[in-house]
Amino acid sequence: ANAGTFGDSFGVITCLFTALGFLGLLINLFEQRGYISQQQENIEKQDFENNFFQMLSHLNEITKDIGFTKTRIAEPDAIYYGREAIYNLVEAFKNNYSYHLFRTVPKEDKNKIENVIDNFESFWDDHGSKLGHYFRWLYNLLMFIERKENVDKVFYMKLVSAQLSNQELLLIFYSALTPRGVNFQKFIKKYQMMSNFESSELLDESHSTFISDVIFWDRTPINL
Repeated sequence: ANAGTFGDSFGVITCLFTALGFLGLLINLFEQRGYISQQQENIEKQDFENNFFQMLSHLNEITKDIGFTKTRIAEPDAIYYGREAIYNLVEAFKNNYSYHLFRTVPKEDKNKIENVIDNFESFWDDHGSKLGHYFRWLYNLLMFIERKENVDKVFYMKLVSAQLSNQELLLIFYSALTPRGVNFQKFIKKYQMMSNFESSELLDESHSTFISDVIFWDRTPINL
């Protein structure tokens, strides 16, 4: 009888160790699943970052290829590329605003949004072929970030914004007023792309109210 009881105790111990072994196996499987999941997340993040920086690099290459020729009287034409070209394009936009708008509309109406949009459209008719590729690529880069889950979108949007000159931000702002560029508004507002740009650098400071809830470097948000 004692031998039987002793033998039964081995059976109980065997069941206990079997159960513990099975529990250990389950724990190991869960840990492996977590490790594999983490590895997959790391791979996806690395793929995203590789694509992001490639797209950002290509944006810079597109920027370098932008050209602008300034016609000069009694002197050879001046040809500019890259951000120098963008600077001169913005100067052309400002000159168009200062000259044509003041001559074609009453002074009190010059800063109505519809007149400002018409002025940008006139500028785009003359120079849009130089900037179209740039705007399309920039928009696709922003959408690439926006559609990605489980990444710090604000961080990557700030990296893009840090690459943009004041002249680029100015063109983005006015383009966003037009039907062609209106989709930029969601990025301008959601990620505050103008937060390092002063409203005083716009064609007129009053234009800062054309897009609601935008933070400029020197202004608080304006709710329309």
